[in-house]
Amino acid sequence: MAGAKLAIVTTRLNAAGNAKVVDRVSTLTTPGETVDVLVTEHGVAVNPKREELRERLVAAGVTVVPIDQLRNIAARGASEPKQPVNDRRIVAVVEYRDGTVIDVVRAVA
Repeated sequence: MAGAKLAIVTTRLNAAGNAKVVDRVSTLTTPGETVDVLVTEHGVAVNPKREELRERLVAAGVTVVPIDQLRNIAARGASEPKQPVNDRRIVAVVEYRDGTVIDVVRAVA
C-alpha cells in the first residue's frame, strides 16, 4: 500500500465470530498508517491523516464514521478471542516492501 495514491481496504467487520477491527493484532502485514480508507458493511472510516479525503467523501454523500465506532460494532458481534499459546520458535518473517522486518510469526504450541 505504501506509495499508492489511495489505499482502500474492504472487509466485513466480523468473520467466523472474530472481529476484523481490533486494538491490537497478532500478526502485522500492513502498517495501519499506509491505509487511507476502510470500507465495511457498517460504514467507511478514513485515516485521520487524510482529512481532505474525508471531507471529499462527506461532500460526495458518503457516510464517514470514526474507526472507533467500527471497532465497537465489531466487538459486539464477536466472540471472546482465544489467546494462542506460542512457543518461541519463529516459523515466518514478515518483510515490508522495502525489505525491513515488520513482524515475525511464532509457532503455536
